[in-house]
Amino acid sequence: MAAPSNMRKNSGRGNKEENIPLASMMDIFTNMLLFLIMSYSATGLLVEQVDSLELPQSTVETTPRASLAIVVDSGKLSGVPGVYAEEKGKRTDQLDDGATLSYVPSGADAQNPDAMSLPGLGQFLAQKAAELKDREAQLGIPFDGQITIQADAAVDYNSILKVLKTCGDHEFSMTQFVVIKKN
Repeated sequence: MAAPSNMRKNSGRGNKEENIPLASMMDIFTNMLLFLIMSYSATGLLVEQVDSLELPQSTVETTPRASLAIVVDSGKLSGVPGVYAEEKGKRTDQLDDGATLSYVPSGADAQNPDAMSLPGLGQFLAQKAAELKDREAQLGIPFDGQITIQADAAVDYNSILKVLKTCGDHEFSMTQFVVIKKN
């Protein structure tokens, strides 16, 4: 019995050596490597703890987002209370001193809404809001009013309220606090 014509044509194929296109395989591996690197860096450390702060503990499960950051220090460990700008885990500028931060308005001052604001922090936030809005206009990166606060565990409640009010007054109403995850 004669073999069909298809079998005669394909019978020699198994004997040939086929070249594997290495260039396309290298492209695939390069893309996979870049994807893995990007995935790893997207879930990496977004916030660095500032020196001499004892952060409060929490059982929070959310991951922080990168945003504008400030530090509220009680002065318990550092000896210098106040509100600071923060960049890459370091304090850069003191925005308000400890006396302004810890002052609790009373009497007629208690009725004045500006008595609960921090002027140095307000100026800093107004400048940053203007910069972020310019960036939104130029690059299309939206300004969402996100701010990250690292507050020492010993900072009193009234001081935190002053910081939150000042942030809200200057278009930074999306606040997240940095805490130590409690197991």
